[in-house]
Amino acid sequence: MYSILYSAIFGTGMAGLARMQATLDSMASNVTDRALTDQMGAGLQNFNQYGCWCYFDDLHGKGKSHATDEIDAYCQVLAEGYDCAIIDADEEGESCIPWEVEYESSTVNFENIPDMCADKNTGNCAVRACIVEQSFVTSIFQSFLFGNSLDAAKKHSNTENFVEDNCPTKECPDGPGMCQSEKSCCGSYPKRRVFKTHGGTRSCCGSKTYDQDIMQCCAPDKVKLVC
Repeated sequence: MYSILYSAIFGTGMAGLARMQATLDSMASNVTDRALTDQMGAGLQNFNQYGCWCYFDDLHGKGKSHATDEIDAYCQVLAEGYDCAIIDADEEGESCIPWEVEYESSTVNFENIPDMCADKNTGNCAVRACIVEQSFVTSIFQSFLFGNSLDAAKKHSNTENFVEDNCPTKECPDGPGMCQSEKSCCGSYPKRRVFKTHGGTRSCCGSKTYDQDIMQCCAPDKVKLVC
């Protein structure tokens, strides 16, 4: 059985894709299965522009629609984590570009990533970037350990018009631009997600969103008709 608990420690000086690649390289160096490391190919660069959600660094923001497979789903969690780091910072009166901020990290078991990131970093942007990026890399590595791999047909460079044909979005029934809304975030990092507030009618309760005109958020983070 493989273990993903390592002692490698990474200092500052890298961010975004480069930082995540350093983590992945460290994890791969502890595995003797050549077939596994060969599957990863050129590393995370091979994941860029894959499926509907895998866009890194300055390409962030292009993701949309549903995830096409497990790898794509991890990319969606990363993308929404980035979005929430930006939104949360804005609500706090700060600014954050999570794929550009430098942070310190060490590879630990998945469930310990939030605590590790909080212990090693100061500043919400660095902590949040650490959590979402290190969770993403760990999820990808675990996925490959258990036999998953990239589908070459979902790599945009291999399939013409992949996004147009496979990443549909819902049309607004009221017409273009009529369904836009302010956005906020719900849940805890690394799985914090974006939701539309619709003028304040929707809010967050723990990890779930709800209609404030109908429901209430009751202790401990339970959505009910009446508390």
